[in-house]
Amino acid sequence: YEFHHHAPEYLAAGGTQAQLDALAAVGGEQQPPVFDATDAALIRFTVEMTRNVQVSDQTFAAVRSALGDDRQLVELVAVIASYNMVSRVLVAFDVQPE
Repeated sequence: YEFHHHAPEYLAAGGTQAQLDALAAVGGEQQPPVFDATDAALIRFTVEMTRNVQVSDQTFAAVRSALGDDRQLVELVAVIASYNMVSRVLVAFDVQPE
């Protein structure tokens, strides 16, 4: 549901179809690379936090370095957590795209 509704917005905001395809395939893993180092680190962080809850020290350090600001890091974690909550509600109620 989330991907279905956000994919057109992602493309409209300047994301490429190759990037969208990478995100859809396996959470952002890239073959060949379609994201810069910062975006790749943020995607890895999001995937780890979503799938495992725990984020590896290496991934955490990469994102902290990329953002350079703990306030942005806190905001990133809050956004990921919020979308995870929304996704779980949508799944629990079996909400399907219109």
